Amino acid sequence: VVVLEAGAHLQLVERHEAAGAHGHVGNLVQQWQLAAGAQLDHVRVQDDGARATLYTRYEAALAADARVASTVLEIGAQLSRVEVAVDLGGAGAAYTLSGVDAARERQHH
Repeated sequence: VVVLEAGAHLQLVERHEAAGAHGHVGNLVQQWQLAAGAQLDHVRVQDDGARATLYTRYEAALAADARVASTVLEIGAQLSRVEVAVDLGGAGAAYTLSGVDAARERQHH
């Protein structure tokens, strides 16, 4: 859980990386709560193992004038799924999601 007070600014870098092609399942949930005027800059780089399965869910609650800018780069894993649930609870709140999906061979993103 990430909680940003009024006017706060956070740069968050999230990296998923595996040393090898082993298979595993990851199930991740992140919750972001932003008070009025807070800003979160989020970058996710997912380069997991070639046989990995990764499920990720982001839940964001934004008060007035709060902003989230999220950039996602999906490179690895056999299967990777990202879900986003956003509550724009105040006037001027904004959530921007940008991403690159570089699937190769039998990958599904």
